[in-house]
Parts: sequence; C-alpha cells; structure tokens
Amino acid sequence: MFSCKTKKDVLKAVKDHNVSFIQFWFTDVLGMQKIFSITPSELEEGLEEGMGFDGSSIQGFARIEESDMIAMADPTTFQLIPWRPSDRPVARLICDILNPDGTPYEGDPRYVLKRARNISISPATRQRTSWIRAATSTAFP
Repeated sequence: MFSCKTKKDVLKAVKDHNVSFIQFWFTDVLGMQKIFSITPSELEEGLEEGMGFDGSSIQGFARIEESDMIAMADPTTFQLIPWRPSDRPVARLICDILNPDGTPYEGDPRYVLKRARNISISPATRQRTSWIRAATSTAFP
C-alpha cells in the first residue's frame, strides 16, 4: 500500500518500482469503469495538465461538438495493480474529469459525490426524511 500525497511521490514510486504502464481510471455516469493507459514518460505531463480524451465516446458524457475532456489524476489514489507481474508492474490512478477550461465536469460521478458531501441539511429536512424512510420501510418490506 502506498501513501502518495503529491505528484512528486507518484513519480518517485513509478521510478522506484519500475512501473511499465499507468492506468487512469474513472467512471461514466452509469458507474461503468473506464480505463486508459499511459507510459511512465507521459506521466509527469499527465499529472500536471491531465490527459485529454474524447468525451463523446463515453456514454452520457458529452455531445460531439463539446467532446474534449481532461482526466486529471488524483495522486493520493496511486496503487500498484496486484494481479500484474511484479517484475514490470502496472499502476493505477483514479481521475477527476474536467472541462477543457479546467473546471470540474458536472457529470463526473466523483465531482457529484464531492458536491453532495458538502451539502448542508437542515434539522427540519433531516426530520422529514427520517419520517419518510420510516413510513416507506414498513409499507415496502
């Protein structure tokens, strides 16, 4: 298990472990995992600027005319893939999806989750939702 916190930590781990490829992982709006791989020589640029891809090829992401997107790797998610050979390991990084201008893509499930975690729920709303959950749990076992 790695505890990479920065881009520099990731670059060092890739070099120290002789990583052959780095997979960038993200999910589409339906929760299906998407993966593309880069070489260690592309990693520094990929960590700084992200890796561009065609968002129109991902279900639910973008129309053809607004298809440019960026996968920005999160250095804290770096891990070696355990089922790969140890002599030339493969690593993975989980990505946030950005628009070309660097703003978060509204349809990125990671971004949606981050926003939902920051929503403040009032005590009155919490009480109403508790009542609704209790009422529906007995009606629909």
